Amino acid sequence: MPPREEIISPKTDDDMFPQSFSSRNYSGGFKVAVLGAAGGIGQPLSLLFKLSPEVSELACYDVANAPGVAADLSHIPTKAKVFGASPEDDGLATCLKGSDLVVIPAGVPRKPGMTRDDLFNINASIVKALVEGCATHCPNAIIAIISNPVNSIIPIAAEVLKQRGVYDPRKLLGVSNLDVTRARTFLAESQGWDPKDVNVPVVGGHAGITILPLSLSNAIIAIISNPVNSTVPIAAEVLKQHGVYDPRKVIGVTTLDIVRARTFLAESQGWDPKDVNVPVVGGHAGITILPLFSQVSGVKLSDEELEAITVRTQFGGDEVVKAKAGTGSATLSMAYAGFLFGENVLKALRGEDNIVQCAYVESTLTEAKFFASPCKFGKNGVEEVLP
Repeated sequence: MPPREEIISPKTDDDMFPQSFSSRNYSGGFKVAVLGAAGGIGQPLSLLFKLSPEVSELACYDVANAPGVAADLSHIPTKAKVFGASPEDDGLATCLKGSDLVVIPAGVPRKPGMTRDDLFNINASIVKALVEGCATHCPNAIIAIISNPVNSIIPIAAEVLKQRGVYDPRKLLGVSNLDVTRARTFLAESQGWDPKDVNVPVVGGHAGITILPLSLSNAIIAIISNPVNSTVPIAAEVLKQHGVYDPRKVIGVTTLDIVRARTFLAESQGWDPKDVNVPVVGGHAGITILPLFSQVSGVKLSDEELEAITVRTQFGGDEVVKAKAGTGSATLSMAYAGFLFGENVLKALRGEDNIVQCAYVESTLTEAKFFASPCKFGKNGVEEVLP
C-alpha cells in the first residue's frame, strides 16, 4: 500500500492551516512556482501542475489563501510535493528558491467598465514586484507571465530583469496559448474537425487586433475597435510584418456613420430611412466624418440645417454617451451597423454582384494613406475603391 501523505511542520504559528505538504519523496522532476495560485486561473492551473509527471515540487503563492489551496491539492495522489505561502514570513522567497519554472497569473481580471489602461495600472505593479522576487531568488528560472495586459507587462518584466543583470530573453515568456486554444477550437468547430487534430499558429500580440491566427490569414478583417482611423493602419503594419497583408481584406467599419446619416436625413425630410442612402467618406472620428448629403437627390436643407445635421452625424456618439449618463456608449446602433456591414461582406463572398458600401481602407484617392470611401466588394474583399 502506498504511504500516506504526511504534513510537514508549518512555517507559521497557525496550526489550523499548515503551509507545507508533501507527497512521497520521488526523485527527478522540476520545481514549479505558481504566483497568484489562489485566483480564478491560479487554482485550476496549480491543479494541472499537481497532476503533471514532470513536476516534483509545486509552490503555490498568493496574498491570501495559498496555504489552503496547497492543502487541498496535497490530497491528490501524485508525486509532486506541494507548498503554499503568503507574503508573511518571507513566503515569496521560500516559494521561488530553486524554481525551474515560475508561472504568474497574479493580478486582477478585467471588470466591466475597466479599460486596459486601468488593468495595466493595477497588474503591472503586482507583476513587477513578483519579477523582482524572481530576479533575487531564482534568476535562472523560466518566467511565464499570464497576467494581462501581456503586451505591456512583458516589456516591464524585461526591464526589471535587465536592471538586476539577470535578463535572458529565452527565459521570459508571455503566455498566449489561450489564443492558440481558441483558434484551434473555433476552426475545428467551423470545419467539423476534431480539435486535437488541429494546430493553428497564432502570432502578433495578446490583445484584440494584435492577435493573428495564421490559419485565417486569408480572412477579411473588419475592424470596429476605435479609434478606427488609427487601429486600421496599425493592423495593416502588423500584417505586413508577418507577410500576410492584403489591402483588400483589412477594412475599418464606418457603417455607423452611414446609419446615422440615413436616419437623421430621413427624419429631417419626412422620408422612410430604408429608402435613403448617404455616402459618408473621410475618416471615422468627429470632423473627419464627411456625410455627402449633397449627393442625395431631392434633399431640401438650408445652410443652417445642413450644418446641424452634419455635426450631429459627426458627433452622434457623444449624443448617446451623454444620454446614457456615463453608463455606456453607442452599442446597439453599432451592433446593427456591424451586422449590416458583415452581412454585405458575406453576400459578396457568396458571389452576389453590386455590393457597394462605404469603408475605411487603404486608398490612393487622396493624400491620406487610408480613407473611407464607397467600396465595391467581391469574393476577395474590396475589389474596387470607388471615387
